[in-house]
Amino acid sequence: MNYRVIISATVKKQIEALPDDAQERVLASLMELAVNPRPPGAKELKGNMGWRFRVGSHRLIYWIDDGKACVTLIKVGHRRDIYR
Repeated sequence: MNYRVIISATVKKQIEALPDDAQERVLASLMELAVNPRPPGAKELKGNMGWRFRVGSHRLIYWIDDGKACVTLIKVGHRRDIYR
């Protein structure tokens, strides 16, 4: 079953602000999350804050709704800035 990936306007701007090579890797990772929202390397964040997926030095923070089969991207950014 494929999941629908929801990207808000804010997250879209965060992705567009990344370097071109990082944008390509993030977009490829989003396609992977649509097929498997819990791929190897994804970790559940403490406190029911969602999931984290590592893409090089960048991180994707997202929620999974299995009932609606959707993944909602919350935040995208460099690992030094993402958790602030």
